[in-house]
Amino acid sequence: SQGVILEISHAKYQGSSLLLGLSLKNESQQSVRFLYSFLNVRDDRGKPLSAITEGLPGEIPANSKNFQGTLRIPTILLDDTKTISLTLTDYPEQNLELNLKQIPIER
Repeated sequence: SQGVILEISHAKYQGSSLLLGLSLKNESQQSVRFLYSFLNVRDDRGKPLSAITEGLPGEIPANSKNFQGTLRIPTILLDDTKTISLTLTDYPEQNLELNLKQIPIER
């Protein structure tokens, strides 16, 4: 969206968590700020899931390299979940919305 790319690079289970490797890149001409506590993670029934983002910077410079991070979701929240969706908006403007929908969850 608007030159900003959010991708999932890998997924694995570690202990009692599902870890999703995230890649974030800004190919636009302006820096973008994110507040990851506003990352909206939902299961396939629309229920919000608690998740912790680690390793991604709060500001992504213009024409930047790939930044790598992790999204940690407790597996206890994923009972019977087949897919999840992620939505992230820039902060504070909220002009940009990144969406990843129907990410398959396999056990």
